[in-house]
Amino acid sequence: MEHLKANVESCNYCWMKMAKGKWLYSEGIMVQDAFAGPFMYYFRNGKVKQKGQMIPVNLPDGSTNYVADGVWIFYNRKGKEIRKITYSSGVLISETQ
Repeated sequence: MEHLKANVESCNYCWMKMAKGKWLYSEGIMVQDAFAGPFMYYFRNGKVKQKGQMIPVNLPDGSTNYVADGVWIFYNRKGKEIRKITYSSGVLISETQ
């Protein structure tokens, strides 16, 4: 979480994506044009579909990729937790159902 603490102060804006302009599909935080910190996806009914952390990772060619980090929690349409996936800088570490 240190990357989040260090970057929140330089947050450019919050990112939101609407599906068909009618309902919130996803939201997160952009830091210097990179996703960093909490990120959430939603079902059409407004319930959280999945949530977790995103971090920017610098690639050898100088570009940046945005990857999952830490525990991501997945829910069904009724809001019940159905799965957890743990990542370390985008690499799958474990999965539980």
